[in-house]
Amino acid sequence: MSAMYSVWLMPDSASLARLQPIHERLCRQFGTPRFDLHLTLLGGCALDLARLKAILPAIVENTPPFRADVIDIGTSATFFQSFYALFAAQGPILMLKERTMRLALDQGVGAFMPHVSLLYGPVEAGAKAEAAAAARREANGVSIRFDSVTLAYSSDTLPIADWRIEARAPLR
Repeated sequence: MSAMYSVWLMPDSASLARLQPIHERLCRQFGTPRFDLHLTLLGGCALDLARLKAILPAIVENTPPFRADVIDIGTSATFFQSFYALFAAQGPILMLKERTMRLALDQGVGAFMPHVSLLYGPVEAGAKAEAAAAARREANGVSIRFDSVTLAYSSDTLPIADWRIEARAPLR
């Protein structure tokens, strides 16, 4: 059986400098695990890493780095979407999702809620709502620049501490 891999769209370092303090603060406040901030294009599938590496250049082909605005800070009861920065499913984000799904799985997009998770794990609803209000003041409307796509050894069944980036391709 193949290992579990994800395809992630990555914010550039300046954008990470905007989001990372929110992530760090939330992780400290709620005692949750830290992780590399990313926007998932394809999550935790049993795929061959060599095949994924071979299609990575085609995923990023003719896609320069781009900006997308945070349209909201959302929360949910879902472990991996507990607290997140939401983006519109349009433009280069949607195109990269479509290309990833077609090349990796020969499938269409289906449901897609592009987001960068800022916190994983269960959090009491009242405390989460208060933290979300603070994060909205800090991050709503912030323009995030995405500059690469990575292949990550990750899935919802692997310990977060074991996740690792296996390959990176710059948008170009």
